[in-house]
Amino acid sequence: MTLNHKDKRERGSKLIIAPRFYPSSKKCSNCGYILPELKLSTRQWECPECRAKHDRDINAAINLMQYANIA
Repeated sequence: MTLNHKDKRERGSKLIIAPRFYPSSKKCSNCGYILPELKLSTRQWECPECRAKHDRDINAAINLMQYANIA
């Protein structure tokens, strides 16, 4: 069963797929700045614009939730 098929069976659900190269890890969830490069080994980073400190995975999750809310 595909995700799209399962989604149609669930009541009140909506499947939103972010673009493959959406910068969820590289985008500051605070101000929207996008880092030009972020190595996979970098687990934490600080935004050069607003100085917010980010955990890579938590920041990506926040960005994907924000993406889902505007899609």
